[in-house]
Amino acid sequence: MLAPILRTIIKRIIDWSNDYQNGSILAKASRFVACEMIDGDYIEFGVYQGKTFIDAHRLLKHQFKRRIGLDVGGENQQQAKAKRQQVWNDMRFIAFDSFEGLPELTQDDTTTPDFTKGQYACSLNEFNRRISKAGVPAEKVATVKGFFCETCVSSAYAKLNLRKAAIVWLDADLYSSTKDVLNFLPPLLQDGTILIFDDWFSYKGSPFEGVQRAFREWEKEMENQYVFSEYQRDSWKRMSFITTRVKDSA
Repeated sequence: MLAPILRTIIKRIIDWSNDYQNGSILAKASRFVACEMIDGDYIEFGVYQGKTFIDAHRLLKHQFKRRIGLDVGGENQQQAKAKRQQVWNDMRFIAFDSFEGLPELTQDDTTTPDFTKGQYACSLNEFNRRISKAGVPAEKVATVKGFFCETCVSSAYAKLNLRKAAIVWLDADLYSSTKDVLNFLPPLLQDGTILIFDDWFSYKGSPFEGVQRAFREWEKEMENQYVFSEYQRDSWKRMSFITTRVKDSA
């Protein structure tokens, strides 16, 4: 009887440690979304074996449950609790990945030795096995198999019944792949959407290559529609932004 209890305690300690050391950017984003009631889906581009995907479900579930359980008083407390519960109920977890690893590198992505074709391959079956074992409910999950240049297309919005994004975790690694994802995102953005870039400081941190280059080019294209405010940094390479619509662009 004692062993299962000890295993549970150890798992929670490991989870808390991971949140602090590796997942703090996701933990804070999850709390922001739960507190601010950002209605939308969690969408991850580049899921590999599903660790971040699993963490996102656990953290968001925890933060929504925690916030709903708080007794803050006020005449609108019950209404806010009901709305926050609905936001969580409606949230889906969407995984975009080739499940074959990285694509053939274009000329723009050959200046770093960090990435090669086929790197980070994990089959769709293995991904599903891992997230199921971790307790992510299948009814909340949608998976999209294929390289981003093939799947991040206009027909995907209706096919997947995509609505708004609450959190976007972008682990595309490459300049070209990041561009494909960013060009796909505008219809899903709203006030409060958090964009998390896993490889922001790859390519020796150069703003002229990789993820940073893709984002800066895209940000320039979006300047009359959205402002992207720096939010949190994490580990040695991650960066996040909060999206806000330019008021006269509606």
